[in-house]
Amino acid sequence: MSQFLSNVIVDPLKMIMKSNPVPDKQIQIEQIKQLFQRLPLSLIITFLVALIISFVQTELIIPTNIYIWLVITILITSFRFIQWLLFKRATITDSNIQKWSNLFLICTICAGSAWGITPFILFPENNIQHQFYLILVIGGISAAGMTSLSSRYINVIFFLLLALIPLITKLVFVGTVDALITGFFLLMYLAGLMILSKRTYNMIHESLILKHENISKDAQLYATEERYHSLVENLPIGIYRVSSGKESQIEMANSTILRIFGYENLDELKKIPVSKFFVDPEKYNAFTKDLLNADKAIVKEFKVRKKNEEEFWCLITSKTEKGPHGKIDHFDGIVEDITLRHTIIRNFENKRFIIPFPRRKYYQVQHQVTPQIAQHGY
Repeated sequence: MSQFLSNVIVDPLKMIMKSNPVPDKQIQIEQIKQLFQRLPLSLIITFLVALIISFVQTELIIPTNIYIWLVITILITSFRFIQWLLFKRATITDSNIQKWSNLFLICTICAGSAWGITPFILFPENNIQHQFYLILVIGGISAAGMTSLSSRYINVIFFLLLALIPLITKLVFVGTVDALITGFFLLMYLAGLMILSKRTYNMIHESLILKHENISKDAQLYATEERYHSLVENLPIGIYRVSSGKESQIEMANSTILRIFGYENLDELKKIPVSKFFVDPEKYNAFTKDLLNADKAIVKEFKVRKKNEEEFWCLITSKTEKGPHGKIDHFDGIVEDITLRHTIIRNFENKRFIIPFPRRKYYQVQHQVTPQIAQHGY
């Protein structure tokens, strides 16, 4: 029993005394939202049950007592309904969630107290049948409260204790054997509800933690993908992936590829066989055969053409990539426009080159170049 009291009563009460009972504010926000989402149905049930039990006990209880209890219950229910309306219109943030949590707890305490005073106001001393009605109603309300309040365990604790302990106390004061047995079973019922509500709370809390962890991981993954996408798109060289079949097609490419070849979008580029970009398709076919037989990247220069049929030189570095079954699935590579480099080499080979200066003044410089220097692009 002492372990039970420690687990289901003392520990939650200690949480109230802490300045920050829930370290993760996002978890607390989700818990409070769940409480308010279930509140309207609870209020409707409370209102209807209060009317029914008041009507049933009319012949046995002084009308004044019934009216007083009914007015108290309706006022508390109305105030909780107003609270729900305000919450629905409010913007919930980390700074105000504790205020809403405390306000909901206060209203829960009031609701539990309203049912707690019921045995002392509506309890018929000499009618066992109507006593059973009252016990059944309070027991049912307690079970319903346990279900709707399980998102925040401290709310369950206060509601169950305030609703059932006064009823058990009343039965003990009655003193009959039947009343004492009923009180004992109600005590066991209270313990069972607390244990069940704690398990429910733990499941809800763990599910919320997993939910926010997944959201956080998804956000991190999205941010990583965005950074990677930005890196790939902003590189000054083209990056591509082409299929490894006979009629290779471009599967993926960055925006630099589109800019180099003069295309507007990737869909347009995908429709064209890769060999069509090469001035000499046979050289590309030989290049793909070398790639299929190599275990490393191969670098080679090609003369290719743009969309407008303009020819230029590019340097292609490519390697094979295998699929899930271990077979070569595609080629990944990079493309660099080296037309300027070829122009410089050609000018060197012609024993002259042009140096651009500011203000668009150009000077031809005569220079003797050996074939070895021209070959290396110096």
